[in-house]
Amino acid sequence: MVKIFKKLANYNFIIILFAAFLVFMLYLFPTHQAEISEIIEHKFISFDERFSYTQSDVLSTLEVIGKEGRKKYSFISGVIDMVYPIIYGLLFFLLLFKLINPIDNSKIKWILITPIIAVLFDYLENFSVLHLINVYPNISDSQVLFSSFCTSTKWILIAITLLLIINLIIFNLIKANREQCA
Repeated sequence: MVKIFKKLANYNFIIILFAAFLVFMLYLFPTHQAEISEIIEHKFISFDERFSYTQSDVLSTLEVIGKEGRKKYSFISGVIDMVYPIIYGLLFFLLLFKLINPIDNSKIKWILITPIIAVLFDYLENFSVLHLINVYPNISDSQVLFSSFCTSTKWILIAITLLLIINLIIFNLIKANREQCA
């Protein structure tokens, strides 16, 4: 398994993943959300983009976007946002893998699980949002609480992952500088 990760953790593949990540962030999500925004005549903010939300947030959002908006939102959550976690999860995992590789301490390898857990919570969030859309207007507080918990946990894990990547870049730069000066 490590051989597969070493083979995938090359700059060419990471650049391809980053390009795909940008396509989702700068084109796919904004384009489809703009379609919903047109329906409601103001900016649509999906539950995925929020840190948390309440039952009243969900009910009012799903009411405002209407049947056509809920259909488009289902497409975003059920299709586009089912591929996206694989892209960013693999990107973050391979970046961490590549940045950890030069470090001698094997105890640090546990951090590789962080983006994997983020992806799992993203999928739980996506399925929860799809469920909320499908059962609207009969949405319970516990359903929203679970969905919001998944969203918050996803964002916390993504933030931790990004901080780990930044710290490992700095650590590796300092280490390379020390080795070059020695």
